Amino acid sequence: MNDGRLKVTFDSNTIEYAIGVKTYGEGTTDPSCCRGLATAFTKLRQAIEEGRIVPHASEGYFTVEAILKKCRKKAMGKPARSSSHVSVVSGREVKLSMVFGPAVYVELPPQFDAVYKRLKELGGIVLPVNRLGWPVCKTVQELYPKFNADRQEFDAYNQKSDEVSRFIEDEIGGGLKFVKEQFKKDILSNPIPLHRDNPMYRELVRDGATNILFSDNNLSDKKIAKHIAEISDCDMVSSHIAFGNDVLCTLDRSKGQGTSGILHADNLSKLEKKYPIRVCSPVELVQLCDW
Repeated sequence: MNDGRLKVTFDSNTIEYAIGVKTYGEGTTDPSCCRGLATAFTKLRQAIEEGRIVPHASEGYFTVEAILKKCRKKAMGKPARSSSHVSVVSGREVKLSMVFGPAVYVELPPQFDAVYKRLKELGGIVLPVNRLGWPVCKTVQELYPKFNADRQEFDAYNQKSDEVSRFIEDEIGGGLKFVKEQFKKDILSNPIPLHRDNPMYRELVRDGATNILFSDNNLSDKKIAKHIAEISDCDMVSSHIAFGNDVLCTLDRSKGQGTSGILHADNLSKLEKKYPIRVCSPVELVQLCDW
Protein backbone atom coordinates (compact mmCIF):
# COMPACT_ATOMS: atom_id res chain seq x y z
CA MET A 1 0.00 0.00 0.00
CA ASN A 2 1.13 3.55 -0.60
CA ASP A 3 0.76 4.38 3.11
CA GLY A 4 3.15 1.59 4.10
CA ARG A 5 0.56 -0.65 5.75
CA LEU A 6 0.55 -4.34 4.88
CA LYS A 7 -2.49 -5.62 3.00
CA VAL A 8 -3.17 -9.15 4.21
CA THR A 9 -5.91 -11.47 3.01
CA PHE A 10 -6.86 -13.82 5.84
CA ASP A 11 -8.27 -17.24 5.03
CA SER A 12 -11.43 -18.47 6.77
CA ASN A 13 -9.29 -20.49 9.19
CA THR A 14 -7.24 -17.48 10.32
CA ILE A 15 -9.54 -14.44 10.16
CA GLU A 16 -11.35 -15.07 13.45
CA TYR A 17 -8.12 -15.43 15.43
CA ALA A 18 -6.25 -12.62 13.67
CA ILE A 19 -8.89 -9.99 14.44
CA GLY A 20 -9.61 -11.26 17.95
CA VAL A 21 -13.08 -12.74 17.58
CA LYS A 22 -11.66 -16.00 18.93
CA THR A 23 -8.53 -16.89 20.90
CA TYR A 24 -6.49 -19.61 19.24
CA GLY A 25 -6.12 -22.71 21.43
CA GLU A 26 -8.78 -21.66 23.90
CA GLY A 27 -10.37 -24.73 25.46
CA THR A 28 -7.77 -27.18 24.18
CA THR A 29 -6.52 -29.91 26.50
CA ASP A 30 -2.94 -29.47 25.30
CA PRO A 31 -2.08 -25.76 25.04
CA SER A 32 1.59 -26.46 24.32
CA CYS A 33 0.76 -27.88 20.88
CA CYS A 34 -0.44 -24.52 19.59
CA ARG A 35 1.55 -22.05 21.72
CA GLY A 36 3.50 -20.80 18.70
CA LEU A 37 0.36 -20.14 16.71
CA ALA A 38 -1.38 -18.49 19.66
CA THR A 39 1.57 -16.12 20.05
CA ALA A 40 1.60 -15.37 16.33
CA PHE A 41 -2.11 -14.56 16.30
CA THR A 42 -1.68 -12.26 19.30
CA LYS A 43 1.04 -10.34 17.46
CA LEU A 44 -1.04 -10.16 14.29
CA ARG A 45 -4.02 -8.84 16.21
CA GLN A 46 -1.84 -6.16 17.81
CA ALA A 47 -0.46 -5.17 14.40
CA ILE A 48 -4.00 -4.90 13.01
CA GLU A 49 -5.21 -2.83 15.96
CA GLU A 50 -2.19 -0.54 15.62
CA GLY A 51 -2.89 -0.07 11.90
CA ARG A 52 0.22 -1.80 10.61
CA ILE A 53 -1.88 -4.46 8.87
CA VAL A 54 -5.13 -3.92 6.97
CA PRO A 55 -7.16 -7.15 7.26
CA HIS A 56 -9.00 -8.39 4.18
CA ALA A 57 -11.46 -11.27 3.85
CA SER A 58 -12.94 -12.82 0.74
CA GLU A 59 -16.66 -12.27 0.23
CA GLY A 60 -16.98 -16.04 -0.14
CA TYR A 61 -16.40 -16.38 3.59
CA PHE A 62 -19.61 -14.44 4.23
CA THR A 63 -21.68 -16.09 1.50
CA VAL A 64 -21.17 -19.76 0.59
CA GLU A 65 -19.16 -20.55 3.73
CA ALA A 66 -21.74 -18.87 5.96
CA ILE A 67 -24.51 -21.21 4.74
CA LEU A 68 -24.94 -24.14 7.13
CA LYS A 69 -23.36 -27.30 5.72
CA LYS A 70 -26.63 -29.21 5.85
CA CYS A 71 -28.34 -26.42 3.87
CA ARG A 72 -25.73 -25.86 1.16
CA LYS A 73 -27.02 -28.43 -1.30
CA LYS A 74 -30.53 -26.98 -1.21
CA ALA A 75 -29.38 -23.37 -1.24
CA MET A 76 -26.87 -23.78 -4.05
CA GLY A 77 -29.39 -25.83 -5.99
CA LYS A 78 -31.76 -22.91 -6.39
CA PRO A 79 -31.79 -21.36 -9.88
CA ALA A 80 -30.69 -17.74 -10.28
CA ARG A 81 -33.53 -15.26 -9.96
CA SER A 82 -34.38 -13.61 -13.25
CA SER A 83 -36.63 -10.89 -14.56
CA SER A 84 -37.30 -9.56 -18.03
CA HIS A 85 -38.52 -6.31 -19.52
CA VAL A 86 -39.80 -5.69 -23.05
CA SER A 87 -39.90 -2.20 -24.50
CA VAL A 88 -40.89 -0.94 -27.95
CA VAL A 89 -38.00 0.69 -29.81
CA SER A 90 -39.84 1.34 -33.10
CA GLY A 91 -42.73 0.03 -35.13
CA ARG A 92 -40.63 -2.96 -36.20
CA GLU A 93 -38.31 -3.41 -33.24
CA VAL A 94 -38.66 -4.32 -29.59
CA LYS A 95 -35.96 -4.51 -26.92
CA LEU A 96 -35.80 -7.38 -24.46
CA SER A 97 -33.65 -7.05 -21.36
CA MET A 98 -32.93 -9.85 -18.88
CA VAL A 99 -31.63 -9.38 -15.34
CA PHE A 100 -30.23 -12.27 -13.32
CA GLY A 101 -29.96 -11.95 -9.57
CA PRO A 102 -28.61 -14.16 -6.79
CA ALA A 103 -30.41 -17.38 -5.94
CA VAL A 104 -29.84 -16.88 -2.21
CA TYR A 105 -29.52 -13.88 0.10
CA VAL A 106 -27.43 -14.94 3.08
CA GLU A 107 -28.24 -13.84 6.62
CA LEU A 108 -25.08 -14.05 8.71
CA PRO A 109 -25.06 -16.60 11.55
CA PRO A 110 -23.73 -15.20 14.89
CA GLN A 111 -20.16 -16.44 14.33
CA PHE A 112 -19.91 -14.76 10.93
CA ASP A 113 -21.74 -11.64 12.09
CA ALA A 114 -19.16 -11.21 14.85
CA VAL A 115 -16.34 -11.36 12.27
CA TYR A 116 -18.12 -8.82 10.06
CA LYS A 117 -18.65 -6.36 12.94
CA ARG A 118 -15.07 -6.71 14.19
CA LEU A 119 -13.70 -6.31 10.67
CA LYS A 120 -15.76 -3.13 10.33
CA GLU A 121 -14.38 -1.79 13.63
CA LEU A 122 -10.82 -2.39 12.43
CA GLY A 123 -11.27 -0.76 9.03
CA GLY A 124 -11.04 -4.12 7.27
CA ILE A 125 -12.07 -4.84 3.69
CA VAL A 126 -14.23 -7.50 2.06
CA LEU A 127 -12.97 -8.48 -1.39
CA PRO A 128 -15.90 -8.88 -3.83
CA VAL A 129 -16.57 -12.24 -5.48
CA ASN A 130 -18.61 -11.81 -8.64
CA ARG A 131 -20.34 -14.93 -9.94
CA LEU A 132 -23.65 -14.91 -11.80
CA GLY A 133 -26.42 -16.25 -9.57
CA TRP A 134 -24.04 -16.83 -6.65
CA PRO A 135 -25.26 -16.31 -3.06
CA VAL A 136 -25.06 -12.71 -1.84
CA CYS A 137 -24.78 -11.17 1.62
CA LYS A 138 -25.90 -7.55 1.35
CA THR A 139 -24.68 -6.77 4.87
CA VAL A 140 -20.99 -7.10 4.10
CA GLN A 141 -21.10 -5.11 0.86
CA GLU A 142 -20.51 -1.90 2.81
CA LEU A 143 -16.99 -3.18 3.46
CA TYR A 144 -16.17 -3.44 -0.24
CA PRO A 145 -13.09 -1.47 -1.36
CA LYS A 146 -13.68 2.16 -2.30
CA PHE A 147 -13.34 2.01 -6.07
CA ASN A 148 -13.39 5.22 -8.13
CA ALA A 149 -16.75 6.69 -9.13
CA ASP A 150 -16.46 5.92 -12.84
CA ARG A 151 -16.14 2.18 -12.11
CA GLN A 152 -12.86 1.82 -14.01
CA GLU A 153 -11.09 0.37 -10.96
CA PHE A 154 -14.01 -1.92 -10.20
CA ASP A 155 -14.16 -3.17 -13.79
CA ALA A 156 -10.39 -3.71 -13.84
CA TYR A 157 -10.64 -5.66 -10.57
CA ASN A 158 -13.40 -7.89 -11.94
CA GLN A 159 -11.52 -8.50 -15.18
CA LYS A 160 -8.35 -9.48 -13.31
CA SER A 161 -10.25 -11.70 -10.90
CA ASP A 162 -12.01 -13.46 -13.81
CA GLU A 163 -8.68 -13.89 -15.58
CA VAL A 164 -7.09 -15.55 -12.54
CA SER A 165 -10.16 -17.76 -12.03
CA ARG A 166 -9.97 -18.96 -15.63
CA PHE A 167 -6.28 -19.75 -15.20
CA ILE A 168 -7.01 -21.75 -12.05
CA GLU A 169 -9.77 -23.68 -13.81
CA ASP A 170 -8.17 -24.21 -17.23
CA GLU A 171 -4.46 -24.50 -16.41
CA ILE A 172 -4.48 -25.91 -12.88
CA GLY A 173 -7.75 -27.83 -13.03
CA GLY A 174 -9.33 -26.41 -9.89
CA GLY A 175 -12.14 -24.12 -8.82
CA LEU A 176 -15.78 -24.26 -9.85
CA LYS A 177 -14.99 -26.07 -13.10
CA PHE A 178 -13.36 -28.95 -11.21
CA VAL A 179 -16.26 -29.18 -8.75
CA LYS A 180 -18.82 -29.20 -11.57
CA GLU A 181 -16.98 -32.11 -13.17
CA GLN A 182 -17.23 -34.08 -9.92
CA PHE A 183 -20.95 -33.42 -9.66
CA LYS A 184 -21.49 -34.23 -13.33
CA LYS A 185 -19.71 -37.60 -13.03
CA ASP A 186 -21.75 -38.43 -9.96
CA ILE A 187 -25.12 -37.62 -11.56
CA LEU A 188 -24.41 -39.41 -14.84
CA SER A 189 -22.99 -42.50 -13.12
CA ASN A 190 -26.09 -42.99 -10.96
CA PRO A 191 -29.66 -43.83 -11.99
CA ILE A 192 -31.53 -40.66 -12.94
CA PRO A 193 -35.17 -40.54 -11.71
CA LEU A 194 -37.60 -41.29 -14.54
CA HIS A 195 -39.39 -37.93 -14.29
CA ARG A 196 -36.08 -36.16 -15.04
CA ASP A 197 -34.44 -38.64 -17.40
CA ASN A 198 -34.78 -36.97 -20.77
CA PRO A 199 -32.34 -35.61 -23.41
CA MET A 200 -32.83 -31.98 -22.34
CA TYR A 201 -32.04 -32.74 -18.69
CA ARG A 202 -28.93 -34.75 -19.56
CA GLU A 203 -27.77 -31.93 -21.83
CA LEU A 204 -28.14 -29.43 -18.98
CA VAL A 205 -26.03 -31.71 -16.78
CA ARG A 206 -23.37 -32.11 -19.45
CA ASP A 207 -23.34 -28.33 -20.04
CA GLY A 208 -22.69 -27.76 -16.34
CA ALA A 209 -25.87 -26.03 -15.17
CA THR A 210 -24.72 -25.01 -11.69
CA ASN A 211 -28.01 -25.27 -9.81
CA ILE A 212 -28.84 -28.69 -11.28
CA LEU A 213 -25.40 -30.08 -10.50
CA PHE A 214 -25.68 -28.91 -6.89
CA SER A 215 -29.27 -30.00 -6.35
CA ASP A 216 -29.19 -33.40 -8.07
CA ASN A 217 -25.84 -34.90 -7.07
CA ASN A 218 -25.78 -37.82 -4.64
CA LEU A 219 -22.82 -36.70 -2.55
CA SER A 220 -22.93 -36.30 1.22
CA ASP A 221 -23.19 -32.93 2.96
CA LYS A 222 -19.59 -33.40 4.09
CA LYS A 223 -18.29 -33.88 0.55
CA ILE A 224 -20.35 -30.97 -0.76
CA ALA A 225 -18.97 -28.77 2.03
CA LYS A 226 -15.46 -29.81 1.01
CA HIS A 227 -16.13 -28.79 -2.60
CA ILE A 228 -17.66 -25.49 -1.46
CA ALA A 229 -14.52 -24.80 0.59
CA GLU A 230 -12.34 -25.39 -2.47
CA ILE A 231 -14.41 -23.04 -4.65
CA SER A 232 -14.20 -20.45 -1.89
CA ASP A 233 -10.41 -20.88 -1.67
CA CYS A 234 -10.05 -20.32 -5.42
CA ASP A 235 -12.27 -17.22 -5.30
CA MET A 236 -10.22 -15.92 -2.38
CA VAL A 237 -6.97 -16.39 -4.31
CA SER A 238 -8.41 -14.73 -7.43
CA SER A 239 -9.68 -11.75 -5.41
CA HIS A 240 -6.41 -11.48 -3.50
CA ILE A 241 -4.35 -11.31 -6.69
CA ALA A 242 -6.80 -8.98 -8.45
CA PHE A 243 -6.73 -6.48 -5.60
CA GLY A 244 -2.95 -6.63 -5.35
CA ASN A 245 -2.67 -7.60 -1.69
CA ASP A 246 0.73 -8.33 -0.17
CA VAL A 247 0.24 -11.61 1.70
CA LEU A 248 -2.36 -14.38 1.93
CA CYS A 249 -2.38 -15.82 5.45
CA THR A 250 -3.70 -19.36 5.91
CA LEU A 251 -3.36 -22.51 7.99
CA ASP A 252 -4.44 -24.58 5.01
CA ARG A 253 -2.03 -26.11 2.56
CA SER A 254 -4.91 -28.11 1.04
CA LYS A 255 -4.52 -31.19 3.20
CA GLY A 256 -8.27 -31.62 3.00
CA GLN A 257 -8.58 -31.12 -0.75
CA GLY A 258 -5.34 -32.91 -1.62
CA THR A 259 -3.68 -32.21 -4.95
CA SER A 260 -6.83 -30.58 -6.36
CA GLY A 261 -6.67 -27.78 -3.77
CA ILE A 262 -5.42 -24.42 -5.02
CA LEU A 263 -3.31 -24.00 -1.86
CA HIS A 264 -1.50 -27.28 -2.46
CA ALA A 265 2.23 -26.62 -2.94
CA ASP A 266 2.26 -27.98 -6.51
CA ASN A 267 -0.67 -25.80 -7.57
CA LEU A 268 0.72 -22.71 -5.86
CA SER A 269 3.96 -23.29 -7.76
CA LYS A 270 2.03 -23.27 -11.07
CA LEU A 271 0.11 -20.18 -10.02
CA GLU A 272 3.23 -18.28 -8.96
CA LYS A 273 4.76 -18.66 -12.42
CA LYS A 274 1.88 -16.62 -13.84
CA TYR A 275 0.83 -14.46 -10.89
CA PRO A 276 3.24 -13.56 -8.06
CA ILE A 277 1.63 -14.49 -4.75
CA ARG A 278 3.04 -14.84 -1.24
CA VAL A 279 1.26 -17.38 0.96
CA CYS A 280 2.24 -17.59 4.64
CA SER A 281 1.13 -19.25 7.83
CA PRO A 282 0.54 -16.87 10.77
CA VAL A 283 3.93 -17.82 12.23
CA GLU A 284 5.66 -17.23 8.87
CA LEU A 285 3.90 -13.88 8.48
CA VAL A 286 5.14 -12.68 11.88
CA GLN A 287 8.65 -13.84 11.02
CA LEU A 288 8.45 -12.10 7.66
CA CYS A 289 7.56 -8.82 9.35
CA ASP A 290 10.24 -9.39 12.03
CA TRP A 291 7.89 -8.72 14.93
